[in-house]
Amino acid sequence: MSADKIVAVTVNPLARPNFSFPAISCLPNANVQFTNQSSVPNGTASTLTYFWDFGDPASGTVNNSTLTDPAHVYINLGPYNVNLEVTTAQGCIHDTTIVLNTIHPQPQASFTTDFIDVCIGSPFLFTSTSNGADGSISQYHWAMGDGSVRTLSSFSYTYADTGTYQVSHYIVNNFGCSSNVATKTVYVNGYPDADAGPDKLMLEGGQVQITPPNNYPMPVTFAWTPATYLDDPTRLDPIARPPDDITYLLTVTTNKGCSDTSSMFIKVLKDPPVPNIFSPNGDGIHDTWVIPYLDSYPGCTVEIVNRYGYLIYRSVGYPTPWDGKVNGIDVPVGTYYYVIDPKNGRKKKAGYVDIIR
Repeated sequence: MSADKIVAVTVNPLARPNFSFPAISCLPNANVQFTNQSSVPNGTASTLTYFWDFGDPASGTVNNSTLTDPAHVYINLGPYNVNLEVTTAQGCIHDTTIVLNTIHPQPQASFTTDFIDVCIGSPFLFTSTSNGADGSISQYHWAMGDGSVRTLSSFSYTYADTGTYQVSHYIVNNFGCSSNVATKTVYVNGYPDADAGPDKLMLEGGQVQITPPNNYPMPVTFAWTPATYLDDPTRLDPIARPPDDITYLLTVTTNKGCSDTSSMFIKVLKDPPVPNIFSPNGDGIHDTWVIPYLDSYPGCTVEIVNRYGYLIYRSVGYPTPWDGKVNGIDVPVGTYYYVIDPKNGRKKKAGYVDIIR
């Protein structure tokens, strides 16, 4: 019978692999940070080595890591079977697999505007049409392109100056996931400076061309109102043939729909009919020599002589009709001779006027 032999055997403990990761990660490019929580019963965790498989073979060589606390970027939702293999200093290997299913899709930002072009002083209405993906929208972010920001889902906004503005918008959902950034370009346009040109004088029965300055740097259209008595109310400088005094309005509209209005006046100089008799007797009937329309002729002259050829009355312009007096004294009843020069394109008129009492 042989003697017993005792051999000492050392049994080394296995590591206890474990790890954690954030409760929420967001696409796109969800960068998941893993926190190693592995241990070993003999308290020699510092000697452990690690081999990670992130469960994402499509990522290629970065699907594996030997770091203690690695991070991995996921570009899809998953789920992913993440495996951690832990090796002790004695070569004992143990692993664990935990399912990563906390990745959320990226919300999608979008918005509408009621207009792309407006005239300065007019508002835009911006409305978010974003999708919070698997969460609800908790934050709205807008950059208006002029240094201003807004945080509402829908709002009206008026720019202070003309220009081109790029509006940017993104959202954040209740998981803290940020959307893409949606952008639109809007335009704030100036008004044209309408100028209908100078007022005009025109002889009755004639015509006159309206002459506004053509100083519009942008494409514009023209509209004259009323359109009556004009050869072309859509031309900048139409020819007018009104029978009476008239005011025309010129509306200038840019190709962006911004309009401005200016006015001009045409004075129609009618042929003055000259009465050949009046009775300055104080009865209130024909007491003065009223010449219709003559007061509308700037700079006209009226000269009256007696039967001896002496000038007894002269007026430049005819603001006040002659009352049959000279130096406050009634002239004698009789026939007097006149020369009226309307100027402004009309010929002189000559004739006689009888004074009776």
